[in-house]
Formats: sequence, structure tokens, C-alpha cells
Amino acid sequence: MRRWYPLTFIMCIVYLAGCAFMIFWLLSIIGYTFDIPESVMGLTFLAFGGCMPEAVSAVLVIRSGSGAMGVSNAMGANSLAILFSLGLPWFIRTLSDGGSSNNSYLVIASYGLQYSIIALLGAIAWLYIVIYVAVYKLRKRVGMILFVGYGIIVAFMILNELDVIIPSGEEC
Repeated sequence: MRRWYPLTFIMCIVYLAGCAFMIFWLLSIIGYTFDIPESVMGLTFLAFGGCMPEAVSAVLVIRSGSGAMGVSNAMGANSLAILFSLGLPWFIRTLSDGGSSNNSYLVIASYGLQYSIIALLGAIAWLYIVIYVAVYKLRKRVGMILFVGYGIIVAFMILNELDVIIPSGEEC
């Protein structure tokens, strides 16, 4: 039955893509129903739901005694998700629209994407600084400090997307 592996792999990818599409679509509808912008729904529910399996697997690996492996797994998975989940769809869309031959580009409906990117880079710097100050030892205090920093970053990004912190000057 080894010959069915390529077909089952493709079927698995198609199934995951269908489930992801349904989740995005349903969250967009829920956000529209409650007048919550799609960017805020993505920053909260989709990001949280997407990171949960990695968090659970990291906790299991850490509890088995491999703390460094759990942290590197979580960091590597998030880096891959950012590069693959954002970069590849934009690349494919740009290619399908004609690429650079007709100056095609994607319009991103975000009030402060540049500030969100700066905040994410700040979060990465915060992570490395906290781990360096903690002498690369994972303790509850380090976890709480990182959790509070994450909460501040998410709150900033949500309030920024709602046009509260840094007004864009545009009317909704």
C-alpha cells in the first residue's frame, strides 16, 4: 500500500486547505456580524488558534525534559508560518496578476501595518533580550515576562488596527 502515500498526502493538503478556508471565511462572517475588522479577527482568533497546537507540543516536549527543543520548535514553527503563510500566497497572487510586467500589487486593508511590523520586530528583540538576561534558563518568571510582553504587543496591534493609538486620518 506504499504506492498510495502520494495520493493520501495530496488529499491531506487539500483537506487542510479546505478547513483553513472555511475557518477564515467563518471568522470573517462573525467579524462582519459583530462589526469587528478582519485584521483584528486575524490578530486574535486566527493567530491564537494557529499557535495553539505548537504551544501544546512545546509544553509536552518541555515537560519531557527538553526545554531548548520546545522553545526552538515554537520559534521555528512561527518563523516558518510567517514566511510561508504570508510570503507564498502573496507571491502566487502577484504572479497570477502578471507580476512586474504590469506593476500589479496587493492592497492590504490595514491602518497601521508598518507599526505592526515594527511591533513584531520589537517582540523578537524583547524575546532575545529577556532570554539573554535570564542566562538562557527558562523559569516561570521568564514565561510571565514574555507573556506580559506578548499581551502588550497584541493590545498595541489591535488598538492600532482599530485606529485608536496612531490615527490614520482616514474615515471608515
